[in-house]
Amino acid sequence: METTKLTDSDDQRAVAAAILASNLSSKEVRQVTQLRQRSGRLIEECVQEVLRMRPTVVRRYVFIGSVASENMEELRALAQSARDSMLATGIEKIGLESATGRLGVRFFTLVGDERFNASLREIGKEAIEAQLRTHVSRAVIDATSDG
Repeated sequence: METTKLTDSDDQRAVAAAILASNLSSKEVRQVTQLRQRSGRLIEECVQEVLRMRPTVVRRYVFIGSVASENMEELRALAQSARDSMLATGIEKIGLESATGRLGVRFFTLVGDERFNASLREIGKEAIEAQLRTHVSRAVIDATSDG
């Protein structure tokens, strides 16, 4: 019914094709029609603009691990940027793809996308936690012995 509000038959056909190709809802067809009528832009541009308004789902994966308790006081003495830098180096050494993180005094948090999730599965959560814990312990010793 919304397509009948378009006076140009080519526009009507283009919207009908978009309905089939992109599964446009009635609300989206109404938006396309209104956009075309108000802006005078090409119908294809109107369809694309409405499609860009659709929500996108972005999955983020989070992994929280513990830090060895013997390093708490030394970690507490370090600036957050220094702790995060230590963690970033550990992430790189382990080969975790597309991961970022934050190193606290007692815990670390890793966040990433599908590639990170695949790395988690491939390497194993326990192995990642153990390797990062070892890396952080060594990095804290290095950092405190330098200062």
